[in-house]
Amino acid sequence: MPFITGIMSLMDSVFSMPMEQILDTLPVAPIVRAALVGREGELGSLLKLVEAVEQYEIIRVAEILETIPNIGLATVNEAQTSALSWANRISQERPR
Repeated sequence: MPFITGIMSLMDSVFSMPMEQILDTLPVAPIVRAALVGREGELGSLLKLVEAVEQYEIIRVAEILETIPNIGLATVNEAQTSALSWANRISQERPR
């Protein structure tokens, strides 16, 4: 569920609509809605972490990591490397 929550977190930008309005039209699990609208719950914490990593807010990353059990900086680095590798791979596979 974290992957789809991350993908959905960009819907407000893609559709130029408020997130709540978009989610009102979709059958979204309450935990996903809480993460997307208020950055609440475990998924919300993970979303805040990813956003901080993307914005190179190192101090904020460390603060968020303190609130998430069993995830450390090494795990974040591995996930980011894996995500970048995946994005590179799919961008090369697309038809031209």
